[in-house]
Amino acid sequence: MAQLGESKYIDELNIESQKDYSKNYVDLTEDQRNTILRRVIARNQYEKVNPSKNKNTIVKKNTEIRLKKFVKDFKKKNKRLPSRKEITRQANADYNSVVKYLDEGKDYLTKTESTKLKDPPRPIQDLNSAQKKWYKANKDFLFFGKDYKYKKMPDDFMSLNTVERTKVRTDYINRATTGLNSPKAILERNKKTLEDFLQSEINKVKPGQNVVFDGQRKQFLEKNKLPIFDFEETKKIFDKFNGRFVFENQKLLEIPGIEKKIIELAKTKGPAEIIQTLTEEKLIPNQNIGKSLKDGTSKFSYKAIQAALNTLLKEKKISKILPMDSTQGPKDKLVKDFIKNNPTEESIHRIAKSYFCKWKYKNKY
Repeated sequence: MAQLGESKYIDELNIESQKDYSKNYVDLTEDQRNTILRRVIARNQYEKVNPSKNKNTIVKKNTEIRLKKFVKDFKKKNKRLPSRKEITRQANADYNSVVKYLDEGKDYLTKTESTKLKDPPRPIQDLNSAQKKWYKANKDFLFFGKDYKYKKMPDDFMSLNTVERTKVRTDYINRATTGLNSPKAILERNKKTLEDFLQSEINKVKPGQNVVFDGQRKQFLEKNKLPIFDFEETKKIFDKFNGRFVFENQKLLEIPGIEKKIIELAKTKGPAEIIQTLTEEKLIPNQNIGKSLKDGTSKFSYKAIQAALNTLLKEKKISKILPMDSTQGPKDKLVKDFIKNNPTEESIHRIAKSYFCKWKYKNKY
């Protein structure tokens, strides 16, 4: 059975069959016919590309013609060859096309010749009066050294290098957030304000004394309308004064000079009296934590002094911690002596009455 296309190519099929099998196409087996048919059809469908009609070849040729024309027109207009950069910019051509289709020295200038075309350097332009005034005030807050600290700059703007002059002009344009108005400069000024205030407070007390505030550090800053930074920045500034600013809830032994004072007081006083003495001498903040609901007397926190005394006792800097009430020891002795001398007395009322009379009599004289 004849297949599609056989009649169209019958002459070629017979020629191809005679070459391979020495028979006409119709005398071949079905497999042989299929082989010959595919070969003839493929050969006829394949079209050799005409170089004159190849799209890539046409584009390349057009690029070369366009660049050659540009060079010719440029020479006619400017009386010289163009530079490679002039061709790429004005003819909208890429570097590879220029060096592929044109010759250096013949179609465009050599590198040495192109260098001679550069404009002479422009004279350095000085700042105007407003810029000079701003530069004078801000010059030491524009540049940083290797330590990220502000670098002092010369008064003469013209003595700066090109990069520095450009930065100054840019910073002037953005002057609302640069120079003295930059976040870092503002931070440095605020830190200086705080440091100067703290020094003035230290100057008000005697050497060796501390500045004591009945409240937290933040409350101290807010009360005096001082700038507030994050914890680390604030701590760095206060640390410069070696702990001489004392606030609530501070560990007593961290306060300069307090350890020596507590050791001396602990020889004769209990925790309550030590707190009272330290408070009266304004060495620590007030430890008053409110009023007693029972009798309206002041209530004090002894947590800090107990912690300090326990540490000193552990470090063997004191031999013992005296009772909270210094009169408790003698009172206990009177009770013990009365019971010893009156072993048969069982009435708590008579014991207390006898104890009170003796205590009153003893303390009268």
